[in-house]
Amino acid sequence: MNIPKNIPGITIIKGSKPGPKVGIIACTHGDEPTGLSILRKLKTLKPVRGQLILIHNNIKATRLKKRFCDLNMNRLPTNALTQKAPTHYEVKRLQQLHTIIKDLDFALDIHTTSAMPEPFVVILNKTIPSIAKKLGIPTIISNMAKIQKDQAFISFCGGSKSVRIGIECGLHGTKEAKQTALQATMNFLSEIEIIKKTAQAPWPRPTLFQLVGSIMAPERGYRLTRLLKPFEKLRKGEKILTKKGSTPVTIPLNCQVLLPPKTTTITYPNEELFFTIKQQ
Repeated sequence: MNIPKNIPGITIIKGSKPGPKVGIIACTHGDEPTGLSILRKLKTLKPVRGQLILIHNNIKATRLKKRFCDLNMNRLPTNALTQKAPTHYEVKRLQQLHTIIKDLDFALDIHTTSAMPEPFVVILNKTIPSIAKKLGIPTIISNMAKIQKDQAFISFCGGSKSVRIGIECGLHGTKEAKQTALQATMNFLSEIEIIKKTAQAPWPRPTLFQLVGSIMAPERGYRLTRLLKPFEKLRKGEKILTKKGSTPVTIPLNCQVLLPPKTTTITYPNEELFFTIKQQ
């Protein structure tokens, strides 16, 4: 893989034998630096095969300590790759990185959250790859691509046969999140034999959930009726968003909560306020 010299934030470590191209992605959101600490640790690895490609994604937002500059890099427009002379930084960055990420066979995108201490794995489709069950993270959420608004960065990585996994490792900046991120990443690399595979006890069966929907505010001015807890059960018909003089938003089906906000105020009105899931 020939990397243009003008693309910052990329480190490639070649293995001693041919093998898959594996991307480890950090800072898709600039206010989630845990992944960046993992990339620093991985720079000392010596892969036994393939290519290990370390990707510092949203460099500008990281420098500014912001979630994003112009667009959420996990809510990219479907035409992001075909835009000519884009004005949004995140679209420019995607186009810059695409010469690299389009050839990935495996991709792991490291995240943390502000509201959920419980780690979980995120899969774009309904089908869960076997490696997702061997990362040491006990909860797996599938079907993200169908439910999420616009496109996640990782959906641009590789092709239809590539394995693309996101991991939410816990709360921003915590020791526990760093430990989860590092262990899951090393398990990922071990399972695809980029690094030497060590003996491992049988993995416990993870709890599987599927995304079934999301809750968004119809317009500005809506508020949550109450604070929600991660994985809290909601009942069909419950009023969840209200605004004086407007029709309330209700829960469409019995479900559980994923990624609830920390306050009843809506910070990003053009994004999902939270997702709804059902256990499989």
